[in-house]
Amino acid sequence: MASTIVGYFEDYDEARSAEQDLIESGFKGETQLVGQQADGMHLTQNAQPESWWERVKVALGIEDERELTTYREATQRGTLLTVHVADEQTDQVADILERHHPVDLDQRAESWQADSKATLTGVGAAQPAARENAATEVSVPIAQEQLAIGKRAVQRGALRIHTYVSERPVEEVVTLREEQVHVDRRPADRAAQPGEAAFQERTIEVQELGEEAVVSKQARVVEEVSVSKEQKARTETVRDTVRKTEVEVDRDDKVRKP
Repeated sequence: MASTIVGYFEDYDEARSAEQDLIESGFKGETQLVGQQADGMHLTQNAQPESWWERVKVALGIEDERELTTYREATQRGTLLTVHVADEQTDQVADILERHHPVDLDQRAESWQADSKATLTGVGAAQPAARENAATEVSVPIAQEQLAIGKRAVQRGALRIHTYVSERPVEEVVTLREEQVHVDRRPADRAAQPGEAAFQERTIEVQELGEEAVVSKQARVVEEVSVSKEQKARTETVRDTVRKTEVEVDRDDKVRKP
């Protein structure tokens, strides 16, 4: 939500300095000066921008037309500085305005009305009806803060999965075969057969074969790790304080007679 903060300065230079301070603090385009010496907004008693007063009524929640009397009088006597900001920035704006010594508009309004009544009293006893009809009404704005709850995403934790390679010794029992050549000599007594080449020299070679272990490796997927997230809703009670303008009325029964 947004709020409009109004600061009243009797010195235009102080109002202009406060506006410059707000602009340098990042509130550019959200401020407006209204008063007798305000740049581009010179006000006179008979030429006040009604559209601006309508915006002031809407921004400040003013429903009674008579409540604008104080603001109109303020623009004739000094300068109003309006700042339109979000609710969470009101304290920052108020701190910046306080550095430039703004005037309490409610107290000033009471003094203006007191001066007005004194002027009416000094006219003379011949016009009592005129003095009674000319009495002005003071409207005190009652402000109240409203709590606005928002949400933002924050990191509560993290899960990291690391993979690494480990080695371990393994063993398998394998049966291997080997060939061995044996030479047996047996006595014989027979006639040589044709074609046996009994007296021919030659070499006979018989090979011995054997088996040996051959190791090969194949990668197989034996397990899968799956990572997923789920959302759970929880209810939380948010506690804070909000400000409200309270009104206390003190009646003074002592009446001073002129």
